[in-house]
Amino acid sequence: MITDLLIKPELRFNTDEIQQLTLFQPPFLFLTEALVENENGKTKILTKAEIPREECTGHYSEVPLVHICRVMAQTGSLLVAYLNTGFIGEVVSVEKIKVGIRKPLTPPITLLTSACVTASHGEFRQLTIQCWHGEMYGEPLAEIGKINFVLRPKKEVVKKLRGSF
Repeated sequence: MITDLLIKPELRFNTDEIQQLTLFQPPFLFLTEALVENENGKTKILTKAEIPREECTGHYSEVPLVHICRVMAQTGSLLVAYLNTGFIGEVVSVEKIKVGIRKPLTPPITLLTSACVTASHGEFRQLTIQCWHGEMYGEPLAEIGKINFVLRPKKEVVKKLRGSF
């Protein structure tokens, strides 16, 4: 369980609650649980994600980098939605991406991802995100130095989604 990794987890989300907050749905949702912690006035989130074997097949060394990036973005989006009730966090830009895969990963892949807000300007939120394989120690598997989200009213997003099908 990821509860051992945070000092004082204040809130825990399961997959259903993550879906309600973010609107991500399977098969595109990889997050299985999340914990929120407030420390020294900063809120951070830790998520656990499972990338199934079938999603790894065909990728170089069976490492689906696009899915790892998706997990990181979903973690950030969940934090933004949690901190801004009634809004969805939409990625608008990503800077300073670093991937450090030093050995092949064996599917299915379990990822632990941590995110915290580093800046807030009006409707924009800037986050830093790090991702580890299996356990949180040593160098992260991947990290995003800056990922920017814009806040979108959840009701408007849902209305547009329903109208597009």
